[in-house]
Amino acid sequence: MNYYNDVNNIEYNPDTVITIGTFDGVHLGHQKIIAKLLDESKKENLRNFVITFYPHPRKVLSIDYNLKILTDKTEKLEMLKFLGVQNLLNINFTKEFSQLEYENFVKDYLIAKIGIKKLVVGYDHRLGKNASGKIDNLKKIAEKYNFEVIVVDPLIIENEIISSTKIRKHLLNSELDIANKSLGRNYSIRGRVIHGLQRGRNIGFPTANVATIDPDKLVPSNGVYFVQIDIEDTPYWGVMNIGLRPTFKDLTEPLIEVHIFDFDDDIYDYDVNIHLITKVRDEKQFNSVDDLIKQIKDDINFCIEYKKSLNLNSIL
Repeated sequence: MNYYNDVNNIEYNPDTVITIGTFDGVHLGHQKIIAKLLDESKKENLRNFVITFYPHPRKVLSIDYNLKILTDKTEKLEMLKFLGVQNLLNINFTKEFSQLEYENFVKDYLIAKIGIKKLVVGYDHRLGKNASGKIDNLKKIAEKYNFEVIVVDPLIIENEIISSTKIRKHLLNSELDIANKSLGRNYSIRGRVIHGLQRGRNIGFPTANVATIDPDKLVPSNGVYFVQIDIEDTPYWGVMNIGLRPTFKDLTEPLIEVHIFDFDDDIYDYDVNIHLITKVRDEKQFNSVDDLIKQIKDDINFCIEYKKSLNLNSIL
C-alpha cells in the first residue's frame, strides 16, 4: 500500500476511484464500501484510493465528547491494506480543515491533486463544513466536474444498520457477540505489557497487565473474557479481566489483565494484540480470595471448553 500524509505528494491520475470516510472500526459496512471501490477499480482498471482522517473528526469538533475509537491509526491502516486498498491518504483533521466547504475539498483535493473518475460513498455520507456535502450535493458537483458518484447501501445485521456508534454501544453494554458480528472479526486491543502489583501471580494465576497503545482506544465493559493474545506474532489463548479488582479494592481505574494459558515468559514492555472472543461473565466482588481462586478456575475451564467448540480457522 502507498501511504500518504500530504496530498501534494500524490501523483495525479484522472483514472482513479476514490472513497472518503473516517472508517473507524473498518466494520462490515465499511468493508462493503471498500469492496465496491475495489470492484470498480478492477472492472475499469482504475487506481483505487481511500481518503481517511486522524484524529477522529468528532474528537476535534466535539470538545466535551470523550469519544473512544474502535481502531487506532495503525490498526485501520493494516486492515485497509489487508482488504486490498492500493493507496491511502490520511488527512490530519483540524478545526481549520473542518471549515473547508465540500465543493472546495472536491476541487482542491480530488480534482486538482489526486484525479478522479468515480467516487464511492456510503448511503449516509456527509462531506465538508457543517457536513453540508450530502449525497445530492455531491452528485451535482460530480455532474459539474465530470465524475460519477456511486452510493453503497447500508448493511443490516441483527435488524439494525451497522455503524461505528452502535458497535461502541454494544461493546460497552456487554454485547460482544453482536459487536464482533458487525465488525466481521473479533474486537481487538493493541497494548503494551506493563508492571503491576502481581496480585495474579501471588494467588497462582500470573497475568500480563496491558495498557492500550492509544489512550483513546475503546475498552469494553468490565468483566471476564475468553481471548486470543498475539505475542510477537505467535497466538496464545487466555482469560482476560477488565475491571477494578473489587475483591482487592486496590484500583481506581479499570485494568486489563490477561492470564495466558501454558505461558510464563517475561514479556514486560512487549507489544501484544488481544482478540476478544466471547464474554464469560461480569466482574464481581468475592467474599474471600479463596472464592476468587475457585471462580478463576471455573473461568479457565469454561474457556478451555469453549475453545474446543471453535473452528480455529475462523478465530480472527
